[in-house]
Amino acid sequence: MKIHKFNRQRVNIIGAHIKHSFEKGFLLDEEKLRKIHDIISKRIVDNNIEYSVYQVDSYSFKTKRIDDVINHENLKLSKISSLEINFERKYANLNLSIDFDDSGASLSIDGENRDNVFLLSSELKEYISNEVCTQRMIRKNFSKYVFYVFFGTFILFIAFLFSSNSSTSISRDAIDNVLKSNDTNEKINLLIQKNFKDDLKTDKSSYGVYLFLGWSLSMGLLLFSEKLEKASSYFFPANLFLFGKEIERYNNLLETRSKIIWGIGIALFISIIGSLIVWWMTLKT
Repeated sequence: MKIHKFNRQRVNIIGAHIKHSFEKGFLLDEEKLRKIHDIISKRIVDNNIEYSVYQVDSYSFKTKRIDDVINHENLKLSKISSLEINFERKYANLNLSIDFDDSGASLSIDGENRDNVFLLSSELKEYISNEVCTQRMIRKNFSKYVFYVFFGTFILFIAFLFSSNSSTSISRDAIDNVLKSNDTNEKINLLIQKNFKDDLKTDKSSYGVYLFLGWSLSMGLLLFSEKLEKASSYFFPANLFLFGKEIERYNNLLETRSKIIWGIGIALFISIIGSLIVWWMTLKT
């Protein structure tokens, strides 16, 4: 009698892991948070979603009730600085994490069931990209890049002034040849050409003014780069949790920004109309 031995082979389950960072900033409010919750709940039977809330005062808490996040007072001294939406199902080896913080939003999903991972990640990425992460963010060192562009343009402008000044001069040999000539027309053309080029010349004393103004503006951009970035981030914010008091602050900001834009637009319109009126009056005279 033969005894057959069977070797057990370990079956490797090939799962899936997806990690995605969203390019734009987010505006997260009650409606959008509930929609994210619904998308996860629809794909996952046992609803075990956990919310981790972190505040600017270093206080944090975890909850499984979405209303605890939505009803957060979000006061200035206890504003929400970051929010994590986590789900873990150990027996099915499925992990989900959605992070919202100052740097933006990110999504991470891994699990053994590839279809579930791809379907859930696809639906979440589509909704968050189109509805939540819609704000353009001011990049770090943005004002320094503006400084580099401005300073480079300024150097090219100065180089153009010097080159144009040197190109407008008439050589001494050309002047001597015309003076020796008996042709009156050549002498008249030389005088006209010289007067025309003299008008095009830029007074060398004005170069110092251009250099000083350009240098001052460049240094101003460089020295106040952080303040410019803060001002830009204040008037065009991103990565906001619109719960509690933050809703009122954001609405006030939109109203202030609208007034400033309207004020600039009206001032520009009045200046254009005034210039046209002056131009029309000069034509009449």
